[in-house]
Amino acid sequence: MKRHLLILLGTALMLIAASFIAVKAVAQYLQPRTAHASSNQLISQIMGSEVIHRNAVSISTLPPPSVAYPLIQQVDGVKMQLLGTVIVGDYFTADICYDFPTNDPEWMIGGMSPEYITLSNGRETIPVYSVGMIGDLKTDANGNYTGRCDHLKFPVLPSTSLENLQIVVSRIATPPSEAPDCEKAQKRLDNAHQNIKIKCTQSAGLGGFIVTSKPAEMDNHTANSIASDAFLDIVQGPWIFDLNSK
Repeated sequence: MKRHLLILLGTALMLIAASFIAVKAVAQYLQPRTAHASSNQLISQIMGSEVIHRNAVSISTLPPPSVAYPLIQQVDGVKMQLLGTVIVGDYFTADICYDFPTNDPEWMIGGMSPEYITLSNGRETIPVYSVGMIGDLKTDANGNYTGRCDHLKFPVLPSTSLENLQIVVSRIATPPSEAPDCEKAQKRLDNAHQNIKIKCTQSAGLGGFIVTSKPAEMDNHTANSIASDAFLDIVQGPWIFDLNSK
């Protein structure tokens, strides 16, 4: 009987301890976290409006303090600004603002393809994990769309070297239209002398295309990739941001 009571008492104590640990863990998760203030201030200046503050954990600002933000690159008339970098948990994050080349709210950094936004250290290249818009789109006094700011996340391991870092944006682009303009795309291919012919298809309300002819030496993947780009508005970079002091 005594042994049975001791077992019940031990079980009760274990449940109380587990509950205490769980409550402590939840409290720690819900506690207020610090946002990257310097980046938010720069975004406020660019956007001209209140900035949404993001949560951050274990903040380590990179690059070294000798590198002053913003870092600015301009390619083909499109200005891009790197406003700050922060390590948040298992992610290296960056805030980037950029101008639109035309009055089109659909322009996106990387054009929805992660391979066009990378973090590299000279030994490995990491594609972007996620891109999230910060605040609202930028507009001018006439209501025209002029740009946007994005929060980028790159997954990093404890073994990832954070020396000799570069963020490279290879392009900005608009997403494909639901109703592809085959005539416009074919004209772009012809003007670029790609020797690729396409045909648009329509199925269940969804538009698409097929490559009907291509150079004999060109593989199908390359031909389809070139043809896909012909349906997009693209500004090619690269915009290269060196995150290390000289």
